[in-house]
Amino acid sequence: MPLDIKIGETVIEASPDLVKVTGAKVIVQSHNVQLGGDGGQRVARIGDRVNVARGSSAGFWPIVEGSASVFATD
Repeated sequence: MPLDIKIGETVIEASPDLVKVTGAKVIVQSHNVQLGGDGGQRVARIGDRVNVARGSSAGFWPIVEGSASVFATD
């Protein structure tokens, strides 16, 4: 049985295999989080290393900047 809750501009929709939350600030605790839709690419964080395959900067380098609106902890 689906569940739909609306409190002001915050909306929570839930079904047996999906929870969708729309709000100004959302905190999620889950083993699998899909941001913006299903099937997106993996998200890296500041300090994670990326592989630059070619050019004078080839090698593994740390990410030094991140999103101003998406935050993650392990």
